[in-house]
Amino acid sequence: MNFKYPIKYIFLVSFLLIGFAATAQTTIVTGKVTDGSNRDGLPFVSVAFVGSNVGTVTNSTGHYTIRITGSYNQIKVSYVGFKEATYNVAPGKEQVINVKMIPSATALSEVNIKSAKKNKYVNENPAVALIHKVIENKEKNRPSAYNYVEYKEYDKMQFSLSNISDKVKERRLFRKYKFVFENKDSTSYPGKTLLPIYLKESLSKVYYRKAPEATRNVILGEKSVDFGPGFDAEGIGQYFKHLYEKVDIYDNSTLLLGREFLSPIANTAPNFYKYFITDTITLQSGKKLV
Repeated sequence: MNFKYPIKYIFLVSFLLIGFAATAQTTIVTGKVTDGSNRDGLPFVSVAFVGSNVGTVTNSTGHYTIRITGSYNQIKVSYVGFKEATYNVAPGKEQVINVKMIPSATALSEVNIKSAKKNKYVNENPAVALIHKVIENKEKNRPSAYNYVEYKEYDKMQFSLSNISDKVKERRLFRKYKFVFENKDSTSYPGKTLLPIYLKESLSKVYYRKAPEATRNVILGEKSVDFGPGFDAEGIGQYFKHLYEKVDIYDNSTLLLGREFLSPIANTAPNFYKYFITDTITLQSGKKLV
């Protein structure tokens, strides 16, 4: 059976198919948004495709990824205190667009603010000035900034159950571990009774080389609590090991037990934490170390 179609009909069908394929293409844009004055990554910057309701925000380091299906060809970047920017994108392609935000030039009228009560924590606490110095110099103090680094590392991992009732210790599973219940701790956290179920300590020597990059960890000592036969301390240790990740205090944030915590020397840490100097050392020269 032969089918004959007019050339106009074939052209129309081909045009519709090509148009459908074009609109079905996915556009993916990734990049980093930085402050144009100091090149620091800007968190929570809004990035959206112009003419759509698809948008995202940058993460804590200023990175973003946004994708859309269709023929959208522009993204808009906006952030409070900076000029709004629009960038052209190639529809249907994966591309990288790094953005440098320019501070807005809006001038505000001069305002004098007088506080009736002096903020002693900020103005009289030397720990605040000290932590700002630590944050300012953290990039050149992190181990990866040196060609060779060696240091001792102490790790202690302890997990405890909180406020265990008397009914629990009478269960068959815990009957032969009653001695454990006799060592409940109520001093670490006032108002709560803690029952240690896992404890492991280790001391190691860490060697780091920058080029070619390599790290070697030598265990100097290791100690763990043994609750006796029948208690799978090794299995529990492996389980907790998966929950615990290596903490790098020089990163702005770290994952611990599946949750993200802000580093005490993150760029924005002084807005979330309070710092106090608890001890000082006086050298023979008279200089004090905090």
